This record gives sequence, structure tokens and C-alpha cells, in this order.
Amino acid sequence: MNIWKAGVTMAPAMIAYFLAVALQGAPPPPPPPLIHTYDELLIYFGPGPMDMREWSRPAIDEAVKQIRLYEPRKILIIGHTDSLGPADLNMQLSAQRAELVRQALIKAGAPADRIELTARGETQPAVHRADEVAEPLNNRVIVVLRDLAAPPR
Repeated sequence: MNIWKAGVTMAPAMIAYFLAVALQGAPPPPPPPLIHTYDELLIYFGPGPMDMREWSRPAIDEAVKQIRLYEPRKILIIGHTDSLGPADLNMQLSAQRAELVRQALIKAGAPADRIELTARGETQPAVHRADEVAEPLNNRVIVVLRDLAAPPR
């Protein structure tokens, strides 16, 4: 059966592997491990600054697990709010939430020297609403892991 006519495609790495075997008679060394990244781990908050939703706590545990596994060089913590209230207070509120998550990560073993905080207030909503409208999905902190090492084998 001709695999090309059957609609099967091969990744370039697999083609290179089979070509190397055919030309050299021995397989090449294995490729480096793929790195699984979490672009965003979301932690949701209620209306208060320290009101982390209980169902978001597993995201803290998952972030710590990924930090231990991949040893990122940078951990970004980005605080957000909805548009309820004055913009300057929302900026402060998002900074307080980001700090709360930072403290929780450090308490669980994350390296403090790799953490960078950013407050975005109401400037980057997940769900757009009119001003002065509460939107629970906008009350969040995002944890982003950058520059990951390969996991141990």
C-alpha cells in the first residue's frame, strides 16, 4: 500500500529518521525531548482583593508542579479585574491579586527570584462588558511559565 495515496503524512523529523536509516543503515540519535508548556494557568477571584475562588486553588498546585518539573527561568504573574469601580483602584486590586498568587507560589516552593508581577487592571478583559458591570471571568490572575528546561527522564 502506498502511504502517500492513503492520505498519511509524516512529520519532517520522521522523514529524516527513515532517510538516515536508509542511507546509513543505523538510526540517528533520538531527538531532544519535546517541552510541554502551559501558556496560561488561570486563577479566578471573587469581587474582593483576597477572595481567591476555592475551585481555583488546584491551579496553584498545578503551577508549582510545572515549576518543579520544568524549572522555568521566568514566571510571569499577571493580575486582572473587571470594570466595576474606578480604573486606578482596579489597577491596585489586580496588583494585590498578583501578589497574593506570588506569595502562594513561593510558600509552595516556587523560586522568588524568577517571579515577575504585572498588574493590568481592567485593561485586558477576558470577557468584554460595559463599564461598571461585574464580570467574574475578568477577575483573574494568569501565571505564565517562560524559558522552560526539558523535564527529567
